Amino acid sequence: MKKRLVISVATAMISVVLTAIGIILSNNEQRVIIGITEVLLLIYISFFLFGGLPRFIIYLFYGIVPLLGVIFFSDYVVAFSVLGTLLFLINPLSSFEKYLNSKFKEGDTLPLRIDIHGSYWPNTAYRKAMKEYFHLPQTRKLYTKKWYLRTRQLLTLVLLAVAIFLLITELGGIVANINELNSFTILSTYGVFILFILAFVLQKKGFTSMFRTIGVTIFPVLIFIIAVSTFSPIFKIIFSVLLSVIALVFIGYEIYLYFQRVAYSSYHYRDVDKNWDVYANALFEPLVYNETFTKVTRYILPISKERFDKKMKDILVYANFHRFIVTTYAFDKKNTIIYADFHYKQSKRITKFQQYLSKQFNVKVDALIIDDVNKKVYETNFFHKTEYIVARALHLASLLKELEIESDIIISMIFYFDSLEDLKIFQEKYFTVRLEELDEEGYYTVRVDVFSPNTDFIIEQKIRDVLMDAMINRGNYVRISVFY
Repeated sequence: MKKRLVISVATAMISVVLTAIGIILSNNEQRVIIGITEVLLLIYISFFLFGGLPRFIIYLFYGIVPLLGVIFFSDYVVAFSVLGTLLFLINPLSSFEKYLNSKFKEGDTLPLRIDIHGSYWPNTAYRKAMKEYFHLPQTRKLYTKKWYLRTRQLLTLVLLAVAIFLLITELGGIVANINELNSFTILSTYGVFILFILAFVLQKKGFTSMFRTIGVTIFPVLIFIIAVSTFSPIFKIIFSVLLSVIALVFIGYEIYLYFQRVAYSSYHYRDVDKNWDVYANALFEPLVYNETFTKVTRYILPISKERFDKKMKDILVYANFHRFIVTTYAFDKKNTIIYADFHYKQSKRITKFQQYLSKQFNVKVDALIIDDVNKKVYETNFFHKTEYIVARALHLASLLKELEIESDIIISMIFYFDSLEDLKIFQEKYFTVRLEELDEEGYYTVRVDVFSPNTDFIIEQKIRDVLMDAMINRGNYVRISVFY
């Protein structure tokens, strides 16, 4: 994969340099041809870099066929544009692509993943999970409203088809009428690429994000139209500057809204040992055992639940902006307790958050900082508590109900045993599947699947029974999932 990255970057840099030299030394017609060639080359370098060698080969074929058609048969531009559109959309060589994937090395076939966030990756992953949960109402529509799903799929295909068709037609028109090009050729080409972007955003995020993208991308069009208009130079300058300022304000406001879009999905339960009313962060759970957010801090605020709830969103926004994670909050009879995980370099941010909380609620806030490299704080206080495990299962089961999935569920639990004899006794009561890939030296890992109606009290009883039997046989809980 690194080899593919080096080849792609080197090829792109060389092509850009050669294109710049070519534009300087060539006439207008040659510059257009050089520019088109460079754009196409960069597109296919992207296919190679992000999609792998097999996809590059297939898409290269899809592109060459209609391109040669519009070059040598200029009277049939529309026909070859339709052909190219159908090739990209239908992907008739998908089985051949799978065959190539099996023949090439893994580094040449896997999609490229570049980690640009370094040791802050847990916060990036958490933000992604939070955004997905924030957009859950739209995602839920994909499962519960077929008309919404079909509309979204259809519009995505229409945008993609129109973009491919216009791109091929545009290239054919440029080749056929190279002496008649004008400034609006640039505008139309820009419009084609915006259609590709809108199709991608609609597929991934939905209609709301697509409309936001339209709002951002419309400003370059307006500025370009004013720049090539017949208005006086002063008018062009004033309105171009004005539109640029408005665009910057609009983009700044969208960035502000990005950090404001926070969510907190919780496992709510009563901790009978501590007498706490606990709200553990469900979105954080997959990241519990990360290796970089190791400064765990517990804040104690002498305030009621009602006061805290009023400021909850502000606290989440503050954490989102400053890249740390609120992992749990809880209430006893007198205090609000907040647990937060910070990056190991964020010692100053721990103190600043303490000051922020004190200022928000006008109270003294106590803080206890723990360097938790082995991740025992969350595991001991929350993750392995029976009430937490039950609350997680009930939460996942409730999500299935929200998606209007009425079938019975499968409660899947993973344990490890130190002794093979203990495991065999446990297996006399439960059917288990060995997970040897998760075994470590001296440990035996198994999965237990329990079928249950999606009814809260039945789910809870079955989980407690399995946990009790595992504890009796000295089994150690790892995690629980719910499927249908």
